[in-house]
Amino acid sequence: MTRQKVMRAGISLPGDLMKAIDDLAKRKGYRSRSQAIGEAIRVLATEDQWESYEGEFYAVISFLYDHEIADTANRLIEAEHKHTGRIISTMHIHIDERNCLEISVVKGDRSTIEEVQRDIAAAKGIKVLKVNTFKV
Repeated sequence: MTRQKVMRAGISLPGDLMKAIDDLAKRKGYRSRSQAIGEAIRVLATEDQWESYEGEFYAVISFLYDHEIADTANRLIEAEHKHTGRIISTMHIHIDERNCLEISVVKGDRSTIEEVQRDIAAAKGIKVLKVNTFKV
């Protein structure tokens, strides 16, 4: 990654928001307030790209599910096989006797990623599902 020229900008924020940024920067180990604000803007810009960009993305779909509910594990396997070539990697973690965490990396355009997400979310035992996207 090439280093970009740093440009300066002044911003005005309410005191409570400035304190929140400073606290976050300290907790997360950012070198400065500017670095924390820059990262926040990058996250916002990535979300905007997801909403408007029509190219290719990588997505990480992470989900927690109860494998003892209905036919959850089999439905997830069916969804994964349906999307062979789109789901390029999967990691499965046994959290406890009932709960599993699965992380899948998906490659494709927005409609592809949304389709994979819908198919996974359709399994009855899904407790939490999150998607993080990265523009290629």
